Amino acid sequence: MNIVGIGGSPRLNGNTERLVREILLGAEEAGAQVVYFPLGQMQIGGCTGCYYCMQQGVCMLPDEMQRIYSAVGEADALVFGTPVYMGQMSGQAKIVMDRLIAFMRQDFTSRIKRGVPAVLAVTQGQADTKTFKPYFENTAETFKFIGFSSVRTIYAGGTLRADDIASRAELLAEAHELGRSLAASKKDGADSEK
Repeated sequence: MNIVGIGGSPRLNGNTERLVREILLGAEEAGAQVVYFPLGQMQIGGCTGCYYCMQQGVCMLPDEMQRIYSAVGEADALVFGTPVYMGQMSGQAKIVMDRLIAFMRQDFTSRIKRGVPAVLAVTQGQADTKTFKPYFENTAETFKFIGFSSVRTIYAGGTLRADDIASRAELLAEAHELGRSLAASKKDGADSEK
């Protein structure tokens, strides 16, 4: 089974990357093949709204998003990480989110293969994880609209400095176990997170 991780932070080796990689590590230990895309190091342009992808099934922009399309198209699960910037996902993450429209047909049915769950991994400086929850609940619904079968969200509040998450052993253990359970649920042919 294949699990794709996307790190939507421009800050490398920071809280978001650590959280996503911990989920992927758990999945890998449970037998999954994993790939990680650090958006802060990739050249990905914004969606032009041309809808070529909805008509032809592929995006016409020749940038590094093509690597993500290929991986997500083969994925059995997706882990999408973002820091909170001004109450929302980062700009880097939003560009990729917009570009996922390439998985939609003109009638708004999905090209994502059936039964692929997603995990939304959110890091934020604000300690209270309820602060931006409505936005990320809406984001989870958008992932479902794109065609992911279910979305589970893990929040890492109080992670402002680049290494704050390193001292959060309980949260990292939760992320690790989430990765293991994600891989195990797909192995069993079940998607338990509805």
